[in-house]
Amino acid sequence: MTPPLNDAELGRLFADLRAADAQWVPPFAAVEAALHTGRRRRPRVALWWAAAAAVLLAAAGAAFLARRSAPPPPSLSQWRSPTEFLLRSPGDALLGLPQVSPAPWPATLNWQ
Repeated sequence: MTPPLNDAELGRLFADLRAADAQWVPPFAAVEAALHTGRRRRPRVALWWAAAAAVLLAAAGAAFLARRSAPPPPSLSQWRSPTEFLLRSPGDALLGLPQVSPAPWPATLNWQ
């Protein structure tokens, strides 16, 4: 662990850092002069046309999606639970009830 530094020593270390950084920074007046001496750029016309086309394309796509009709909901007899598969298991065929054919006697009786 390093020993704590006193305020005077910290001030000297930060002054050294500022002096080291100052050699890489151009003077403010030079930066401001370079800003004003450059030619003024006009917005590029092609960029504006591309932006306008993108906005129109997005608006047309949104209008198309808004007008598209949603499919009708399925009827109640066709509805399936989204979790129905959880009720099925691999042994269902073995555990289920056997198929029983309807009794033949009501259809064969003649009630005349």
